[in-house]
Amino acid sequence: MNFSEFCDNNQNIEKFNQKNQKSKENLQKNANFQSKTQNFNDDALKSDIEEKLAKYKNYNQSELTAELFKEVNKQKQSGNLNSEKLDEIKTTLLPMLDQNQQKRLESLIDMLK
Repeated sequence: MNFSEFCDNNQNIEKFNQKNQKSKENLQKNANFQSKTQNFNDDALKSDIEEKLAKYKNYNQSELTAELFKEVNKQKQSGNLNSEKLDEIKTTLLPMLDQNQQKRLESLIDMLK
């Protein structure tokens, strides 16, 4: 059967249209799911950040640094953090910081490696 014969058969066209409609519906369902998931992730992230801020808000700089070292060591041991990832973090954060903050970050990253 060639394309012309396929198109002449109304059943084939109807099947094609049904499959096309199902594909569109599936794409819409997927888009809706992703949107809901993104909102959940944003809300979960926001909640997590708020918890961390509340936990650390009264820490002084040395307490924060000690906590950072503990967390970095834990992440290194679990295989979630290495020198390359620390460099990525530094590269991401440096443009957002002033000169003094950049020096402090570079120093911290060097110590954490």
